[in-house]
Amino acid sequence: MLAQGCPEQAKIALVRQEPVSGSGQVNHGPRGISRQPEQRRSARRGPPAGRLPVGIEPFQRLRRLDEGEAVPAGNTQHTSAGWFAQIGSKGSAGTKLLSVSGDCSSPGVYEVPFGLRLRNLLEMVGGEDALAVQMGGASGRMVSRADFERIICFDDLATGGSVMVFGPQRHVPWIALKFLDFFVEENCGFCTPCRVGNVLLKQKLEEIIHGRGQVGDLEYLEQVGALMKTTSRCGLGQTAPVPVLSSIQAFRPTYEALLLKKGEEPFLASFDIQAALRESQQLTGRASTVFVA
Repeated sequence: MLAQGCPEQAKIALVRQEPVSGSGQVNHGPRGISRQPEQRRSARRGPPAGRLPVGIEPFQRLRRLDEGEAVPAGNTQHTSAGWFAQIGSKGSAGTKLLSVSGDCSSPGVYEVPFGLRLRNLLEMVGGEDALAVQMGGASGRMVSRADFERIICFDDLATGGSVMVFGPQRHVPWIALKFLDFFVEENCGFCTPCRVGNVLLKQKLEEIIHGRGQVGDLEYLEQVGALMKTTSRCGLGQTAPVPVLSSIQAFRPTYEALLLKKGEEPFLASFDIQAALRESQQLTGRASTVFVA
């Protein structure tokens, strides 16, 4: 869990940070910033003039960074940067704050040393039976149990801090579809690859989930995703297909099991003739006869 040769005095405790609140204050996101009500009315950008959240002990408090994520400061306050740099893995010194959510018994924000294996983190939070883990938020990578031995660091399994745990009762394609719902709604619409590509991914994924997927659909998703990654104007469009592409890579048999085998369906698999006839059948009050050649 710690870098090789790390001295005993450099070892830190794994600290779980609990949400806290104080009278007349509000906590703002992962930065752990707390402001007075009159300070929240200002729309001016720049470093907030807030105080540390009430109830945080000195060795647990967070240091605020302008336009950056919160980083642990309690450990370096009474030691040195050199001491802190000895913790972690090769190429990723220090510790990382991970926001763990989902199907685990102890979700929360954890401070862990870089170099921690994903399996050890899951044991720590009570998610040992996880089916999949989404690293890095909605636009991050989904990994399966085969990758649980990977190391959390910049050189291997990188994350901005978000760790979503999904248990064995979850359906991986449905999870990817929910992420696409977000990107379809939240993209700015400026560039065509992102604006249209997210919709195409969502439509094809819906067909697969509802049993109308056919041979070649996974390759179609991969081609559209690759096009979005290389031609979208900003980072949102470039990373929006990642949860779909990574879930296909990690759970390809799950997707393939949903596809219709060649010759199973005499009609175009993506076309549901009964659904197309339903409205006319209701208007005429009689059922339609479908002839199969």
